[in-house]
Amino acid sequence: MKCTVISRNISAHGGRFYNRSFPIKILTPKKDNLQFDPGSPFAYIYALYRLLPNNLLRQSMLKDLELLFLRYPFVKLKHLGFPEDWLAILERCLCFPYEFSAPTLKYEALDFSFASIPHKPAPGYNSEDCG
Repeated sequence: MKCTVISRNISAHGGRFYNRSFPIKILTPKKDNLQFDPGSPFAYIYALYRLLPNNLLRQSMLKDLELLFLRYPFVKLKHLGFPEDWLAILERCLCFPYEFSAPTLKYEALDFSFASIPHKPAPGYNSEDCG
């Protein structure tokens, strides 16, 4: 919960997350065997993501992150502490797999069209796994 307060304060006061390490590290369950820096911006994103109450909000956050990375392709995710398998790490928190298709860009307004994003289970989805 502390990471939400720290993230909010950094954002509210014009701070940056890029190329930064946080003094308070997040704790993850040992059984999850997660391989990322617990003091990185990705760790804070992971913690915020885990606090979301349902899959709809988590999927929305995944879409927002991917759209953000599409909009700013020059950003190096390693400077935000994102591991190579960041999407798989976040997907583990979903009851069903997430599938993303790139949206149609409207270059005139620099806006994204969300109508083209499909909402269907990824290949290999098995509802029995959701317990």
